[in-house]
Amino acid sequence: MLGSLARWLRILGYDTLYYVDRDDDELRAEALKTGRILVTRDSELVQRSIKNGTPALLIESAETLKQLREITDVYNLDVIPKNTRCPRCNGLLEPVEKTTLKEIVPEESYNVFDEFWRCVECEAVYWRGSHWVQILESLERLQGSNIL
Repeated sequence: MLGSLARWLRILGYDTLYYVDRDDDELRAEALKTGRILVTRDSELVQRSIKNGTPALLIESAETLKQLREITDVYNLDVIPKNTRCPRCNGLLEPVEKTTLKEIVPEESYNVFDEFWRCVECEAVYWRGSHWVQILESLERLQGSNIL
């Protein structure tokens, strides 16, 4: 339900778990156990969570950037992208030597970019390519209040 929002929060450097295969009780238990906030679009789940003492936030919008705006406003989150979390799996990103990626990264990207990061969990490789410009533009719109 909020997979895209989870990826955006990870791009911003926030430790964000996302599950598609857990029931409500498991989600609430995980949030309580790990000191996390349960973020959902399910108003009944939010009500049950708060009743049980689990911190929860109801996201009202169906649009990803509006969802991001909701959560950053409520928790006063910084919206500066960081290369610290893997958008796919939430693993930590570490800088990696360019020369070790020659066989992995597309040649045109390898020849243009010098900074690369690899996820310690899933081993995905990232660099600041054309998608980076799109990320920055989206976040500028978010900060400029053009989203809500």
